[in-house]
Amino acid sequence: MRWRSILLLGALLGAGAGAATVVAQLTDTQNTSGQVNVSSTASVDLYICEPGTTVGPDCGADDSGADELWFEGLEDAGPGDIVQQDLRLRNVGPDGWTVLDYPTVTTTEESDPNADCSATPNFELVRILGKAGNEVNDNPQWGDPHYLSGAPTFLFESGGSSRQIYVASSDYEDIRVRVSLPGNLTGCEGNVWHISADWVVGASP
Repeated sequence: MRWRSILLLGALLGAGAGAATVVAQLTDTQNTSGQVNVSSTASVDLYICEPGTTVGPDCGADDSGADELWFEGLEDAGPGDIVQQDLRLRNVGPDGWTVLDYPTVTTTEESDPNADCSATPNFELVRILGKAGNEVNDNPQWGDPHYLSGAPTFLFESGGSSRQIYVASSDYEDIRVRVSLPGNLTGCEGNVWHISADWVVGASP
């Protein structure tokens, strides 16, 4: 009896193995694996300065290396005033890049002589001045070769249209930013605010 049980078990195992063989002939599963690396030769490099007086990528006033001080010596803004600053975004790397987002702006009150000012300057939208006065140049819109899905568009300073900001290697793009003060600045005489902005660019097609 015990022997028969063993033989029966052996027969069942044999049937299972045969079924597995049939299934393996009808379906098959293999594996693919690998990795994708970011090219070690790609480099995105942004340099910010003020536009020069002559046409071309060279900077004008440049006092902070790849960063830039802005609104320097501006001590006469009043209620409701709008002040502006022109900046030059230079591509000093080997690959083209696109501005990936609106700048992250931080405003900090540095001085409040009367300790009673509750106002805060408003950072206005960035406007495109372009390259040598050409707002369009190679700034892409949807469907253009350098268009980067998800990147924002910026208005032309002349109004009426907007594009992404793309800068090829060794090229530049001039932009204009504005800061406005509220109309009611009661108690804000002598106030000083520090305004900083982070600009982020990323590799483009």
